[in-house]
Amino acid sequence: DQSHPQVQHEALRCWCEILMSEEKRLESGEAKKKMEKNQEISLSKKISGDQDSDASLVGSVLNQHSTRLFQLTSSVHPKIRLVTLDLIGILLRQGLINPMETVPFLLALQGDVDVPAVRNLALNLLIMEGDKRPDMLRQRVRAGVRQAFTFQRIINKEKNVITAIVDSESENRDVECIFSAIYKRSLSTSKVQKQGLFRSLLSLFASAGIEGSED
Repeated sequence: DQSHPQVQHEALRCWCEILMSEEKRLESGEAKKKMEKNQEISLSKKISGDQDSDASLVGSVLNQHSTRLFQLTSSVHPKIRLVTLDLIGILLRQGLINPMETVPFLLALQGDVDVPAVRNLALNLLIMEGDKRPDMLRQRVRAGVRQAFTFQRIINKEKNVITAIVDSESENRDVECIFSAIYKRSLSTSKVQKQGLFRSLLSLFASAGIEGSED
């Protein structure tokens, strides 16, 4: 937190470049050739690719610091939020970060209405995860709503309206929920899913001691 924002931004960019470089190296077959030349690696491990130490080291380091990455999605600096999201997207694609832990922060970024690039990238990542793991996405909505509240408290301290966005392209300036896009695309595909989603959201009030109150 004490590092200059530009230093944080450049560090995150470097990690993105390292991961992309490793991805290209693996796709080009360089890692496989390196393992085949190493006589100390057994045939089974060569086939599985488990001994690609360079790739596993990068993944291990970033996995240990995933909590910090998630914190940076709520940075007050838009450029840091965007590059952090780029890095998270790469980590998700390469299987180096837990989607269950990631989804709530992606949902929270649906509230980043002042930075469309961040909001759209987060939406695309949510759609991809929803296509692969629809049940997981629905299960993490409750945590996402909580994280969205935290995000708004950090980013939009001076704003009164923090739970909806105004569609400026509409002549009537219709108001829609910040989660409407992901809801329409991935969360409302079946009646069962919608019922489960609504129950999960209502439980937020129950856990806060509101539901069933005699007052």
